[in-house]
Amino acid sequence: MSKGSTDPKASLPATGNVAAPAASASGTRASLQRAFSVAIFPVLFGGLLAYAYVSVPERGGAALGILMAMAYTTIAICERLFPHAESWKHYLREDFVPDLLFIGTNNLLSGFRDIAVQTIGLFVAAQFAGQVGFHLWPQSWPLIAQWALALVVYEFGHYWAHRMAHEVEFLWRFHSLHHSPSRLYFLNAARFHPIDTIWLNLVSITLPLAMGAPREVLLLVAAVSIVHGVFQHSNLVLHLGPLNWIFSGPELHRWHHSKVLEEANTNYGTNLIVWDTLFGTRFLPDRAPPEDIGIEAPKAYPKGFFGPLLAPFRWRQLEVAAGAPESASGARAA
Repeated sequence: MSKGSTDPKASLPATGNVAAPAASASGTRASLQRAFSVAIFPVLFGGLLAYAYVSVPERGGAALGILMAMAYTTIAICERLFPHAESWKHYLREDFVPDLLFIGTNNLLSGFRDIAVQTIGLFVAAQFAGQVGFHLWPQSWPLIAQWALALVVYEFGHYWAHRMAHEVEFLWRFHSLHHSPSRLYFLNAARFHPIDTIWLNLVSITLPLAMGAPREVLLLVAAVSIVHGVFQHSNLVLHLGPLNWIFSGPELHRWHHSKVLEEANTNYGTNLIVWDTLFGTRFLPDRAPPEDIGIEAPKAYPKGFFGPLLAPFRWRQLEVAAGAPESASGARAA
């Protein structure tokens, strides 16, 4: 080669040097995601419940409102950074406004709902106390122990109320609204028909009330439901590991929203998975959960806000409109 010529190899880009930073950045993100998936639940869930333990007994409902705002805001931000499913991130067009309206509606009606639920629950509690002659609640226990007991007792009622909402057609007509979205994200936690919330809350709270659980303990149970509900429906990369034997977290709950009935009629716990384990409905197979979720029938199930609210009262019409009327046992029974 002549003195003035240029080696053609010298003009080639140093591909190895370019790829190395990209691979390093990808590896760093993967490491961050793994660390996040393991740490976010115990750190954030534990931190918010610590706030609840300190604040709720003194500040009551105001503390629950602050707790809700912190949980929704933090998890909404985290979903953008570390999503479980990229397709679930696009909720603004279809789900966001209706879900906000469901939150507003249920919050507006919560006062009337709570009065009805607690009136019936307290009546049952009074009858129960009259029969046994005393309250069963261990008032002398430390507050944190009463909190844990109330959560387990509350979950027992909720397990059966939720299971019946899947297996009894009349109840499923109302509960189906919660299963109608095609994605899970932080705001799904409050997507319930008002009548469904009355049913679930009534059955869940009656036994703790009948046992004599005090108001501050029941508020702490509500705090767990608020925070855990947002986690449970979140679009976050999460790995709970052994905690999946205690909490009914998102890894379990994504199967509950499957279109396959044998998968969906499982994992009924709202906070804990212990009753599912005991009654044989815990389901966590060694494979990825479905990304295509929702309900298969009726095919004409409406979207938006008003349509789903009216759907339980137009159920047969929806079935006929879908072209395949269901039988009287058209609930999500396995």
